Amino acid sequence: MMFTAGERRLIALYHSGSRLRTAGLIREALLYIDEPDIKRDAESVIDKLGRMNEAEYICLAAEMEETCAE
Repeated sequence: MMFTAGERRLIALYHSGSRLRTAGLIREALLYIDEPDIKRDAESVIDKLGRMNEAEYICLAAEMEETCAE
């Protein structure tokens, strides 16, 4: 599944070990997001995380950690 740069930033910011917990934290944060672009990214991330399985999320998180370490 493809994620935009904005979506990846949200995942990195709210990553909490599992896709469901991460999606839950982003869902809670939506209450405080006023910026339309960030709100759209957050809603998209929640949808995408809901459609992927935990193994895919683990691979995504590992890939993002490698990218951030560079």
